[in-house]
Amino acid sequence: MAKKLTKTELFLKLAKPNKNGVSRWVYVSEFVGEYADLTFGNGASWARKESTLAKKYIIEFDKKITRGNGIDRIRLNGFNDGTYSQHISASIKREIKSRRCVILGTSNP
Repeated sequence: MAKKLTKTELFLKLAKPNKNGVSRWVYVSEFVGEYADLTFGNGASWARKESTLAKKYIIEFDKKITRGNGIDRIRLNGFNDGTYSQHISASIKREIKSRRCVILGTSNP
């Protein structure tokens, strides 16, 4: 029995990025059959900024083809430089904890 591919692996198989991490535009209408797991309702969770795919590749979305705000197609446009992080540094956390709450006026013990 073959291992089921992750959504990231599925998209890479469909998009076929080159050695520079650039792929063709992949239309959401292509998310059928083997690629049906890539279908999304409220945005592409597997392609958001914090996703595994976005940590490695620069992802571009095109919403200009159909009316509304839906994603029409997606492509990879090179490799991410690795500087993106959603983590808050320890020094910033310490600074925030040292201040009084602006709403309640309480301090952190």
